[in-house]
Amino acid sequence: MTFCKSHCISYLEANPCLGGFCFMEISVFDLQKFVTATTPQTRKAASLPVLLGFLTHGHVHIINHGIDRDLGMRALRGWRKYADLPNHAADSRPDTHYQVGVSGETGTETAQDGAEGKKDHKLFYFFNPHDELGIPDELRDMFPALMARNHWPLETPDTKFKTPLMEYGQGLQFVAEVLIRAFAVALDLPETFFLSLLEHAPHKSRPLFYRPIPKGQEENLTWGGAHMDVNVLTLLGYELWIDEDGAESYSPPDEHGGLWIQDTATGQLTRPDNRPEGALTGQVGMMLEVLTGGYVKATSHTIVPPQVSGYSRAMMAHFMHMNLLQLVAPMRHFSTPESLRHYGPPIIAGTFLLKILQEIGLAPGAIKKLGFQY
Repeated sequence: MTFCKSHCISYLEANPCLGGFCFMEISVFDLQKFVTATTPQTRKAASLPVLLGFLTHGHVHIINHGIDRDLGMRALRGWRKYADLPNHAADSRPDTHYQVGVSGETGTETAQDGAEGKKDHKLFYFFNPHDELGIPDELRDMFPALMARNHWPLETPDTKFKTPLMEYGQGLQFVAEVLIRAFAVALDLPETFFLSLLEHAPHKSRPLFYRPIPKGQEENLTWGGAHMDVNVLTLLGYELWIDEDGAESYSPPDEHGGLWIQDTATGQLTRPDNRPEGALTGQVGMMLEVLTGGYVKATSHTIVPPQVSGYSRAMMAHFMHMNLLQLVAPMRHFSTPESLRHYGPPIIAGTFLLKILQEIGLAPGAIKKLGFQY
């Protein structure tokens, strides 16, 4: 059994009312409609926006996801207050690569493709929202830099972020799991087809604080250089925009700021303009592209500061990964001679992840430390 992408897109175009999406925009997935569907037919119809979004743009908007915006805002406000504190370098954990700790001050992270020649101007932290839930010690021993336990920065009375961030991250992980289940249903595969690959994986949530670009530094600094995510799926959460006087809003101040994605047809960066109020956004990562033999593609995207000066942005992304011992290769249903050649040879997820992290400058020397040392 293999999948024909052009046939699938033609079918979805011919049935634009399935699942309530619009073909010409990023599709909208109603999570509640999917989880409450009572028949295989209604469940399949509810899942189709996920398939369409992944096939066309590598992105899908998610509504009725059940994550309270007040919880998200409490988490982001606590993180924003922490970002205002000095000396974040003291909290960093370089021994865990990018996964745990604080880094990214004034251009210490390089854009993945390097084409812009700019540095990212943001502060970020990675944590596993299910850190204590039975991750085998052998995985921590095999991949200490990827499976390290959470190392939280020191909270102050004004920066109570740990509890809301953990709850928020757990909610995002649940939504990501529903999303991958819906993707399988849309393909007429067993609902747990992909889930078996994700157990005991280093799923990570990443609160970010994008700092205002200083005047005169527009040619040197940006918020996020063009890149593709290395993991299976990414969830993009609520946004909190802050002007130079401290006033907050949920939306960017102009049509320039925020997420831009590469249009698969033209190759041009395009700003999605149909994200519903309160929606999340899911996007395809490199690992899912490989697992599906290129049936769905990881899409290059970038985070652009607004043209209105003085604005900062707080948000949290969540990254759903594979178990680090699972094989990153086209799965049987997506395996063809062409896909095996293009995405081969097979590689385990831990090595795949370290390889990409080294390539983008977040895990220096990681490849030299793999396997037998001589």
